[in-house]
Amino acid sequence: MATFAGNTSGAQYYAGQASSYISQWVTRSQDSSGQHLKLAYDQDGTWSLKYNAFPDKLLGLNLIPSSVIQEEDSWYSGKENTYGIPLDNRHSYTKADWEMWTAASASNLQLRQFFVDPLYSFANTTSSRVPFTDWYDTISDTQNGFQARPVIGGLFSILARLKSGH
Repeated sequence: MATFAGNTSGAQYYAGQASSYISQWVTRSQDSSGQHLKLAYDQDGTWSLKYNAFPDKLLGLNLIPSSVIQEEDSWYSGKENTYGIPLDNRHSYTKADWEMWTAASASNLQLRQFFVDPLYSFANTTSSRVPFTDWYDTISDTQNGFQARPVIGGLFSILARLKSGH
């Protein structure tokens, strides 16, 4: 924002702060197994979809190291259920928008497609016939709650990233 406002010194300061914070985040959130990032700093053995990588990729900021994205991609590949990848280790439900934001930031194109195909399968086969839900179970193929919410725009995140060129 500072760059667009013409505030060069502010832009440099905030870019430095962002880099520092990302570095701390990567270090503190690394699971002791070295295979993925944790859900919470003090909870080894936990994991979650890193959907917040999407804005970094969409805007071309490149704050999140590609090695972190690749590490998470590898981790998610082992967490696939019939109708998608859960939000985290606590339950088998997921959110469609979070899945697509994660897919849009993935470096692995096969994983990206895996996020899309089970979501389509869920929408096509679920017995929940309501305006599209963003919260559903990746095993039982059922809606958990929520329907017709604006977050469903997240389904277009892959297209947004392709259009942005980043």
